[in-house]
Amino acid sequence: MISPRHLWSRFERIHAVTYFADEAAVTMGRLLEEELAAAEAARARREEIAAAARVRRLSLRQLEAAVQLGERSLDDYAAAVRSLGYDDADVALLVTLLAESMERTRDAEGRRGAIAAAEPTREAALSALETAVLQGLVSMAGYIEELRSRGFGAGDGLLFDTDGRLVLAEDVDAPLDDTALLALLLQVRLDAAAAKGAA
Repeated sequence: MISPRHLWSRFERIHAVTYFADEAAVTMGRLLEEELAAAEAARARREEIAAAARVRRLSLRQLEAAVQLGERSLDDYAAAVRSLGYDDADVALLVTLLAESMERTRDAEGRRGAIAAAEPTREAALSALETAVLQGLVSMAGYIEELRSRGFGAGDGLLFDTDGRLVLAEDVDAPLDDTALLALLLQVRLDAAAAKGAA
């Protein structure tokens, strides 16, 4: 995902050295096209590898979740990708994408911990709701609606992929609210639980 703030910062730097807004705009447009193309190529390559992994009864999503929760290492993840026959360039690509995703997971864990420390009653209710989802008693969609009804936020930018997993839309740039952070963190926990079950 390309951040508009990042692109605007690039524009200002280019403008400062070129002195002309029209020339800067042309340069900025070229850079934007190059960055979007690179990001799209990285996502496409990841999906190709993930598809191959599914054929071999290995879910990269589940392994990624286990790494994010500290249950597996990045080295384990890299080894799993290599076991599928992919080269070092592909391994490096996936490790980089996973590291970026882990940063968001850390943010979500920090917010979850803050709720637990500051609002014990609310945290107890939230824990019970999370357990219900993990046990299959409440759907992820139902979980999100419950968070919204409890005032955690609208959860803008969330969507379900073709596998029914909760993901963040690629064009989201605004800070995530508690509903989005908590739901994405719970999806990671669901993927990690699935990984354990498939082990």
